[in-house]
Amino acid sequence: MEVTSLYELRSQRRGLLDPQSKPRLGAAVVAARFLPVDSGAAVLAVRLMCNSWRRWTMCLLVVAALPTLTGAAEKPPGSLRFTVDVLPILRKHCVKCHGGTQRKAELNLQTLGGLARGGESGQPTIVVGASQRSYLIQQVSSGEMPPGPARLDDRDVGVLRDWIDNAARQEVATVDDHLSADLQRARRVQFLLEVKCQPCHGREAQEGGLDVRTMSTLLAGGKSGPAVVRGDVEKSLLLRRIRDDQMPPREVRYKRSIKPITSAELELLQAWIAGGAVDPPPPPGLLDDEGLLVDAEDRSWWSFQKPQRPRLPAVTERPPPTPVDRFLTRRLQDAGLEFSPPANRKDLIRRASIILHGLLPEPAQVVQFESDRSPDGLERLVDRLLASPRYGERSAQHWLDAVGYADSEGSVDFVYPLVYQYRDYVIRSMNRDKPYDRFLLEQLAGDELVDYGKLPRLTEEHRDNLIATGFLRNCIDPTTSPETNFLYDRYQVLADTVEIMGSAVLGLTLHCSRCHSHKYDPLPQRDYYRFTALFAAAYSPYDWIKPKDRFLELVGVEERQAIADHNAQIDQRIAAEKLRLQQQAATWRKQFQQAELAKLPEPLRQQLRQILATSVAERTAAQRKLFAQYQEQLAPDNARLAETFSEFKQAVDTSGKSVKELTAQRRTVPRAHGLTDRRRQADPFYLLRRGEWNRRGRRVRPGVPAVLQEPGEPFRLRRSFDEGTTTGFRYSLARWLTKADHPLTTRVLVNRIWRDHFGRGIVATVDNLGKTGSLPTHPQLLDWLAVEFVHRGWSTKWLHRQLMTSRAWRQQSRNRPAAVTIDPTNRLLWRVPLRRLDAETLRDSLLRVVGDLNLQMLGPAVGVKTMSDGQVVTPESSAGRRRSLYLLHRRSTPLTILETFDAPRITVNCIQRRTSNVVSQALLMFNSRFVDAAATRLATRILQQTREPSQQVSQIYQRILGRSPQPTELAEAVKFLAQQGARYAADVQSEIPPRITSVLGLHASKGITFDLAAVRRAHPGARVARFDGVAALGYYQSGAGDANWYVFVDGEQRAGGRLLSNQFARIEMELPAAARFLTLVTSSNGTMNTDWTFFGNPRVLLEQDGAAQALDLADIVGGGDGSGNGSAVGLDPWSGRVLEDQGTATRGRINQVYPVSQRPLIDAVFVPHGSGDGKREIPVSTSGLVVKGISAGSGTTHAHIWNGHNQGISGLKQVGVTGRNGALVDLCLVLLNAAEFLYVD
Repeated sequence: MEVTSLYELRSQRRGLLDPQSKPRLGAAVVAARFLPVDSGAAVLAVRLMCNSWRRWTMCLLVVAALPTLTGAAEKPPGSLRFTVDVLPILRKHCVKCHGGTQRKAELNLQTLGGLARGGESGQPTIVVGASQRSYLIQQVSSGEMPPGPARLDDRDVGVLRDWIDNAARQEVATVDDHLSADLQRARRVQFLLEVKCQPCHGREAQEGGLDVRTMSTLLAGGKSGPAVVRGDVEKSLLLRRIRDDQMPPREVRYKRSIKPITSAELELLQAWIAGGAVDPPPPPGLLDDEGLLVDAEDRSWWSFQKPQRPRLPAVTERPPPTPVDRFLTRRLQDAGLEFSPPANRKDLIRRASIILHGLLPEPAQVVQFESDRSPDGLERLVDRLLASPRYGERSAQHWLDAVGYADSEGSVDFVYPLVYQYRDYVIRSMNRDKPYDRFLLEQLAGDELVDYGKLPRLTEEHRDNLIATGFLRNCIDPTTSPETNFLYDRYQVLADTVEIMGSAVLGLTLHCSRCHSHKYDPLPQRDYYRFTALFAAAYSPYDWIKPKDRFLELVGVEERQAIADHNAQIDQRIAAEKLRLQQQAATWRKQFQQAELAKLPEPLRQQLRQILATSVAERTAAQRKLFAQYQEQLAPDNARLAETFSEFKQAVDTSGKSVKELTAQRRTVPRAHGLTDRRRQADPFYLLRRGEWNRRGRRVRPGVPAVLQEPGEPFRLRRSFDEGTTTGFRYSLARWLTKADHPLTTRVLVNRIWRDHFGRGIVATVDNLGKTGSLPTHPQLLDWLAVEFVHRGWSTKWLHRQLMTSRAWRQQSRNRPAAVTIDPTNRLLWRVPLRRLDAETLRDSLLRVVGDLNLQMLGPAVGVKTMSDGQVVTPESSAGRRRSLYLLHRRSTPLTILETFDAPRITVNCIQRRTSNVVSQALLMFNSRFVDAAATRLATRILQQTREPSQQVSQIYQRILGRSPQPTELAEAVKFLAQQGARYAADVQSEIPPRITSVLGLHASKGITFDLAAVRRAHPGARVARFDGVAALGYYQSGAGDANWYVFVDGEQRAGGRLLSNQFARIEMELPAAARFLTLVTSSNGTMNTDWTFFGNPRVLLEQDGAAQALDLADIVGGGDGSGNGSAVGLDPWSGRVLEDQGTATRGRINQVYPVSQRPLIDAVFVPHGSGDGKREIPVSTSGLVVKGISAGSGTTHAHIWNGHNQGISGLKQVGVTGRNGALVDLCLVLLNAAEFLYVD
């Protein structure tokens, strides 16, 4: 039909063809093509379908052309030839990109060898005899290749199919570099031995004298004989050992992460040996820089060009605007837009504090800035914020996201003990405004800057250099475990490292070229593996170091020797102490022997004495047997001697204490969680076909993407010093990245910092400046900032000042309808976008608003805990109120509040956080323990300052929103407090329980009795006025039953009720003036383990001289969590003495309640405030108490007392105040959920 169409086109142009005759003419041509060219039938067919002389003439011309057009397809099957029939098609459509010096995807289609060899993808270009499985046919048939509108016609595709199916086999077999089946098998065997045998029989070790690296050493064998005998399967020890499952040994397989030989691999070895054990071919040749696979057109993409300093746009304004505003104003004016009015000063300081500190400003700071009307007030504010240590913490958070930092390794997710050092390094670097080029250099090659092995001492800068290499250890590394330390896992660590480098530093999707050349960017697969090879000198897949052993020592030669000398002296003293004890033991042992021998009959005694007088080596078999029978009497160990002789026990205790103290004086070599090369000469590194670890291609040299190199300016490897054990690969990479005119390094960073200020980068896809990324909205502005950034010393603080002093940054965030119509997505920045607080800022600001934020910097991460309801929370301690940056970032269990508000769960890294707006966020803000506790503490602090509702409302607004309430807001809030307080007062029993800070847990059918007389004795003159608390049943398991609770006073029940899971009952009751005993009891009616039935905040209130004092009754016995965790400090209810239990189980007892007919002992009460240290001893009551057939009697169950653990109380909403206090807490919660608090204006 192509010929017809072409003919028709030309004929119509000349007026020779009637359009009505097109079908007949087309049929004639089609008929002629299916008839022999030289037959009269073809001519007759055309003649019959053409009924005019002119048409007859034209038809004859078409038929005459058919031999030329269709002759190739007419050749008999198998007669096609590559050079005659195939190569012309390839030259026409393919060789432009895949031939000569331009060989994209490492594919050369200009020669038969190149076609047979295929490209970098590892997919065979042709499969001889099977065109349908040939990659070439798949690509041209689908239209994927050639790119663009041009396509191969059916006739050309048919030629290619015919040649592949019928003629290619004979021609391909003649290609010199085409491996035979035997050689291919030999290469696969070579790789198999390298992976599964060389760890024990290769470079590092040659166990049994066997080296499997070469054919000659395989034939020579080891101590047991030849490993391989050509052609003889049975005599080849290698095969026999594998077949018998002796090799690789099972224990070695596990230790070295070597998978067993599979049946398919065993068959491969058998076939290879039976076939004569053909020598493997030489390794594939080196993929050199010859033919960089990219051209000038590839380099023409804007981000692959060096940034150029543009001329600043001319302006007429006076004073002239900042350079940033000049570029933005020109685009706005072209669109008929202008900047929005400036924001008010309250919004500006809030915006600046959140961006630079990740914290809301203090109310006093807001007032100070609002009152400062000087022209340079904003500039001085920015300088103050940049000078604060909080700036480094905030900036570090952004960088740590980008590089994938976490405190855990990510697989089994154990915590790296020293990983926090890298986080602290980043914070220090940000606060010092370390130049970005130096910052990158230290992180990529801090270990290659100096020959640390020769330095006598390391300075702080030297240590920082080594700690900085922790950057290269941020990816998930599962190789600590033998089950996940195979080659695949190791290559994945390398791949993740490259992905972090690509997205965080280069702004490219490098990982897309791991399995094949990038589909869109000029990033060949070869360049991906050349780039990966830069890191393989440290992460060598075939010479791997497990993460727990991958550390750098932070000492110089003299420091290391000093530590060794110090420890040697300590070890000598420890040895001397042990020898002294050993000598004393010998003396006491002789005395013990004499005493034991005296107990035996004389004949036996004499035999044993003879044995003792004979050296061990000279004893006969009979003597050894007899000695074994009486070993306990003749050779007691030190424990037995200590049990027998009190003097020796004292010596053992003294010696043990001395050894412990001496051991504590030993010094350890400080280490860093960093990375360095394995050796000076790196192992060869190979391209992996299809990205598969077991399909090695040609060797590659370390290098960088060719598209980022200028022709004539090759990437060169060099070391910073001549000696040492490093390769210089990463040092060379760092120097290349930090060239002043590098196309990407500064653009990527500047664009990301712009995003942090304006919500979106100049290039919206901040991690992708390639062809699939967004185009820059202001390319000249981006280049000006990138060039000026270098000129200003690579200073990020300069960049922040430049952006924050611009008119664009000072704008309001309000929408303007006219502007929205012109630029609905605000690409031209006619306003500042409204943004929600990110997760860390939200949590940290909550703590700052309350006044609880702990600003301690640096150091190990603060641990978190998982509650029974699955929430991950911080400990209720001062450490738990540190900034979010310092909390434990475990990849598998992130902090619940942070994850809910879109903090990333780090797998590789996170360049751009998502921002969601979902119901769970509102639910958490109103119901989480953390937010509720924050609101409670804020309300409590305000209550301590004022009882006036209007003043309370004003203070809440100032603390949370940074401003005073409007008159209408004030009136509404005061009204809310009154109404909400009235609700609480009207229904005391329906109140939510107080925030539970102490918990008295009771077993089912068990109780505690308090001796109130002991309380009065401890507080003379005080009146025991009231008891209050909460009885609750926490959730434990599905299908749980219920429980009853009771309160008895002097044996009479005064309160009680029934509880279901997650229910509570508030208890408030007056106590008679002469009340003696108070008993709390729970009993279970169902299947629930009622360790979860408890009394929360059980207190007795004392009144004295008009003042009230609450005594917490929850700490009467030793603490712990009921399962033996933690230490216990409390009073023994049986003796009244202080317990300090450091053991594995709590020895404090709890009274068991059961029907009795006798009078048991009664508990004493622990009065926490009875003395300065809270350890007052209370007299023991010896009187009995029977409570309607239920008695608080003796028991042996371990105490189940929780103080702050809050186990089993999920679902109980907790606040710390009631009545009007509860209303104030509610008001705090409402404002903490207001958009004005949650969003940056």
